[in-house]
Amino acid sequence: MALSKKEQDSIIVNKAMKAASKRRTATKVIIIVLLVALFLSGGAWGVMTFVEANSMKISIDNVKEGLSLSSNASFEDPTTSINMKGPTALEAYTYSWFNIKDEILSKDGQHNGSGYICYSYYLKNVSETSACLYTMSIKITKNTKNLASAMRIMVIESDEGCLNEANSVKVYAERKVDGTAENIAYDFCEDTQIGLTLEDLNSNYNILDTNMTYPYLGEVFSDETEESLGYYVMQENGKELSHNAFIKYTIVVWFEGTDMQCVNDVLGGKCTFEVEYSIEEYLSPEYYGN
Repeated sequence: MALSKKEQDSIIVNKAMKAASKRRTATKVIIIVLLVALFLSGGAWGVMTFVEANSMKISIDNVKEGLSLSSNASFEDPTTSINMKGPTALEAYTYSWFNIKDEILSKDGQHNGSGYICYSYYLKNVSETSACLYTMSIKITKNTKNLASAMRIMVIESDEGCLNEANSVKVYAERKVDGTAENIAYDFCEDTQIGLTLEDLNSNYNILDTNMTYPYLGEVFSDETEESLGYYVMQENGKELSHNAFIKYTIVVWFEGTDMQCVNDVLGGKCTFEVEYSIEEYLSPEYYGN
């Protein structure tokens, strides 16, 4: 029986991935090291740490009121520190292999796969009476052998309270050498790469609304001192959160095997980053619901 075009395309992608993996010996890329410091209210706090001792640490400074962290939606046991074991190596992966709805969003806490790192957690406004505006940012703090160039960072954000199961999905990547944005994945691992279509990327019950990545933000400078604050993947301001409401975040990290920057030269590299949240201001309850 003749194969459909979708099945033929899937075979092409799989063959390309296998060829790329063999050519680059990228089946065991050294794991990125993700370092975190979490600070609440006036400061920033981050999520996800992979240290060289093969562990991840999530922690928050809960001295001030403002935000809280939990690995489950019940917040029965809010904590200032979560420790977990992380992998020491990752195989090259590609986005179309994910099953976002059934495998990624259906779980809480750490749920890594063979080719990706994944952690789901909840952010809650625990201030006494006020809604708030907060900032989320991801900053790269270490990047040896330019490992970040082969990396994809996906941020999935639910709606407030996770009531309607609406999700914002964004995939971030470093720009191509020519300065243009990367596609999320490609159908050939050759110099003449063609980006996969949304239909291909969403074939596994995924929920992307674009097949293009969001380019890394780049170096950010202080408005006051003009000093560099570091190299950022992203930064979003003015995010709203009602009093006592929560949002689920899922962060997924993988090395995109169809990316031409996923090559032997990055083997053994290390990349550290911080996922940071900070409260911009408190608002009256009337501003954003009760």
